[in-house]
Amino acid sequence: MTDLRAPVSEWTHSPHASSITHLRSINPHQVLVAGLQNQMSLYDTRFFGAAPDGGGNARAPLLSFPGYRNAAHVHAGWDVSTELGLVAAAHDDGTVRLFSLTTGRTLRSPAVDGLWTDAPVKALAFSTMGGERLPSLWVGEGQALRKFSLGARHFEDEA
Repeated sequence: MTDLRAPVSEWTHSPHASSITHLRSINPHQVLVAGLQNQMSLYDTRFFGAAPDGGGNARAPLLSFPGYRNAAHVHAGWDVSTELGLVAAAHDDGTVRLFSLTTGRTLRSPAVDGLWTDAPVKALAFSTMGGERLPSLWVGEGQALRKFSLGARHFEDEA
């Protein structure tokens, strides 16, 4: 992370495990990063300049998303809803998966889990429409536009 007002010697960064394709600020101190080689991680920016402490790595991710599958697609769809605490990510196999921003776990959603295309979905977004209280997930599937209204009912909804 670089504050261009600071001297070059004070610029800091945190290495991610692969090339970065998507990123989003989650709150004033955390950034979610997704990349190639099936890597998606949540980082705390307060530790970007910190030196390793006691053999640990202060720059290590706060949270990893082991179910994330994007090995090589730069333009795969990806979006975040901090309001719902969800990440939606298109996978290499033409599916879309939902992840918890709290645990990093894959979440079950029969409707979203049933989505499949021949190639990775490129267009998806969370959006709140007029008259709605919470965001829905919109997915462009070929020439079709699909809307998924989401909300966990039970803790068991986590895979």
